[in-house]
Amino acid sequence: MLRKIILAATVGFLAVPAFATPITGVVSLNGSNSYTASDITFDGPGNIGGTSTGSLAAFTDCIGCVLFNNFNFSAGFLNPTTVFTATEAGKAFSLELTSIISSGLDSFGDLSIRGLGLLTQTGFDDTAGTFVLTSQGGSAGKNNVTFSATAAATSDVTAVPEPSTMLLFATGIFFLGAATLRKSVTA
Repeated sequence: MLRKIILAATVGFLAVPAFATPITGVVSLNGSNSYTASDITFDGPGNIGGTSTGSLAAFTDCIGCVLFNNFNFSAGFLNPTTVFTATEAGKAFSLELTSIISSGLDSFGDLSIRGLGLLTQTGFDDTAGTFVLTSQGGSAGKNNVTFSATAAATSDVTAVPEPSTMLLFATGIFFLGAATLRKSVTA
C-alpha cells in the first residue's frame, strides 16, 4: 500500500504543466461603412490588407473574406458584441468586443473606436485582444465611407495547472502515506 502511495505522489510531482497556445500578432482590416455618433453599419464584407504578424500572419491579403456585424458603440453597447469573423483557406478568426475604451467623432466628423475583447482563431486558445477602428469621410454626408481597423493579441502564455495545486496534491498524499504507515507499524 505504501508503495502505491509513493508511486502516486511521484507521478503527481512529475506531471508536466500544460501551456496554453495564445493567439499572437496584429492583423489589418478595411472596407466601407456608414456611421452616426453611436452606431456603425458595415456595407458588405471587408478585406484583410497590410501586414499581418504572429499567428495572425496565416491571414494574408484577401478581398471580401471578413464579415462585419453592425454595432452600437455608445450607451447601447451590448457586452459582448462579435465585431467580425474572417475566414481564409479553411482557417477562421474573430473578435468579440467586451468593452469600449473610447469612441467619438472628431471636429472633421471622422470616427474613432478603441476597445478590448476576445480573439478566437482556429487551432489557438482564446486570447485577450485590442480593437481599433477609424473611419473617415462621415462629415461630408457620405453614406459609404472607408474605414481601417486593427486587431491585436495582448495575452501571455499561462502555465496550467499552477504550482499551488501540485503542492496541495503532494501534501495530501504525504499525510495519507504517513497515516497508512502509522497503522501498519502499530499493527
